[in-house]
Amino acid sequence: MTDKEKKERKSIRVEIKARKLVIKKLATAIGALQKTADRQKAEKTAKREKLLEYKTYNEAQDAYGYGFITEEEFDEIVEFLEKSQQIVDEPTAEELALKILLNWRHHMGLEIANLEFEMLPKEEQSRILEKNIEILQKREARRCMAREERGETV
Repeated sequence: MTDKEKKERKSIRVEIKARKLVIKKLATAIGALQKTADRQKAEKTAKREKLLEYKTYNEAQDAYGYGFITEEEFDEIVEFLEKSQQIVDEPTAEELALKILLNWRHHMGLEIANLEFEMLPKEEQSRILEKNIEILQKREARRCMAREERGETV
């Protein structure tokens, strides 16, 4: 192995170590964001439930049918039900930040795997690639057989 190759391998090892450290440190931020996002979602849902005397469209329709509420009140309740569910479903900044961090962590893990693969000797890389191709071919053959059994065209 040449000095250049040794330096490159050392550089890759340092980069792998750094990425693993970043992923480890992200766990704290991800955990905190997850707790905040979960709490905010629960608070929004609780607020919606508190504001709703009639929790479903059917309950409001029954109340209207029995004359407990007017048509105007029924329409307001239905509109509130629709809007309040949208508010609950709308992601918060924390939920979006959490999604971004989780996605970034996933990609960082893929980059680590690629770097570790590059560190392997060429023979080992070839063996792994051949094994993966074999696995993919078997998987595709099983899918084709399953389609044929279901009568789908292949």
